[in-house]
Amino acid sequence: MIEGCNLIKEVHGVTLSLNPQSMVMTSSTANPTTILNMQCSSSGTIDVMILLYLKLSRRKFTESTFNSIASMTLEGGPDFDPTVPADIQNRSPNITGSVDSGKKSGTMTLSINAQGLSCGDQAEFECSMNYLDTNNKGPTVTDNRNFTVIIAPSEVVIDSPEYYDVNGNTMQLTNNSVHDTGTRIKFRCTANVGSVLEGEILWERSPEMGTLNLFIPYTPAKVSDIVQETSRQDGCFYRRTSTMYYNMTELDKDGISFRCRARTYLSGQLYEALANQQYRVFGGKCGIVHLLRIFFYLALRTITELYQFSQHVLMLRV
Repeated sequence: MIEGCNLIKEVHGVTLSLNPQSMVMTSSTANPTTILNMQCSSSGTIDVMILLYLKLSRRKFTESTFNSIASMTLEGGPDFDPTVPADIQNRSPNITGSVDSGKKSGTMTLSINAQGLSCGDQAEFECSMNYLDTNNKGPTVTDNRNFTVIIAPSEVVIDSPEYYDVNGNTMQLTNNSVHDTGTRIKFRCTANVGSVLEGEILWERSPEMGTLNLFIPYTPAKVSDIVQETSRQDGCFYRRTSTMYYNMTELDKDGISFRCRARTYLSGQLYEALANQQYRVFGGKCGIVHLLRIFFYLALRTITELYQFSQHVLMLRV
């Protein structure tokens, strides 16, 4: 712009680049071979007399202020500030930089190993540049980028399956076990369903007369036979528990298998994780065993009650 007869020139600014800008993890820690690169560079030198410094700062999503993680003084250098946060220092940081012969433009790069990087490391990064302009002033310009950690589903586990015996007692269920027709079985699946609330747990079963390796989606006829709970952990991913109930039928005499999977969509892409175990159970034929157990249970209880009654009568006679 023109003010009086003086032409006031402005620096174009500074540019921060992150590579990658987001990272997908299948557990709470990143792949240790992943490298996070941050580059801070001047993007215009029109009114620059001399660059003073370039600085990289970080503000985690749980923090309110920016903290310096690397800086380069250009006036007498470049000279690098050796003081970096402990979590950065533990990831083998590599800081490099350069400045042109006139010290009017420069670039600083910080590369760190992503080993130990967790979902709690989501942050906003800032590149700031301070310089002496043609009016002997020292303005500071900044550029910011967000680094996002995406947690994909993982740790899918079916734990402590149970069934209810004829007396209504809860019993531990074992794989490949045989159960009477009408026996009520309880499965519970727990999973990290990812970093979005919409992550879900799905149940699957083998079809009637199916093979061990073939599974189809399973939704109970009664909505109450699936109970899903959602809770947030670590501030950036969700862990969900789904409890499913199933009543054994005569069609299960050849066996039926169940398993669960966690599923979520992140940035338009589907991520899934399958439980590392499945349970197969077999149904009794025509419920005869079940009926016999009930008969003997009732008979034993009746005999016991009759015996106790006879003992009581004898004591009265005495």
